[in-house]
Amino acid sequence: IFALLMINTLTVNTYFTITMLTGLKVRSGAAALIYQKALRLSGKGRQSFSSGQIVNMMSTDCSRLEMATSYLHYCWSGPFQIVVILVLLFKLLNWAAFVGLAILLIAIPVQSKTTALLSKYRKQTSTVTDKRVRLMQEIIQ
Repeated sequence: IFALLMINTLTVNTYFTITMLTGLKVRSGAAALIYQKALRLSGKGRQSFSSGQIVNMMSTDCSRLEMATSYLHYCWSGPFQIVVILVLLFKLLNWAAFVGLAILLIAIPVQSKTTALLSKYRKQTSTVTDKRVRLMQEIIQ
């Protein structure tokens, strides 16, 4: 068991190291693209996008892309793990294993509503952050 735990620790840490490095590359690339695009904006384009919005895109949105690379792997491995664990639980507990699956399926709508609510709050926070960054840019200039 100790050897299996050590192998698990090494593989998980290696996975997260690789995905974090990949996320850093994605974040750097996205920030560079946003910066290049900001330099090429016309006068009319600069009026529609404040410097605060551009800075917010470079920080917040690029950070989200970086975090997404770490967890994108779970889109395929999550359902796979659920199936494998359900099969093992079925062998151990028979039909009682499906109670856990039912609870998991019931939790999906609750999690969806919670995520929608958090997304709404995040959007409000982003608007406030844009205003704050715009104000700070005006103060600095």
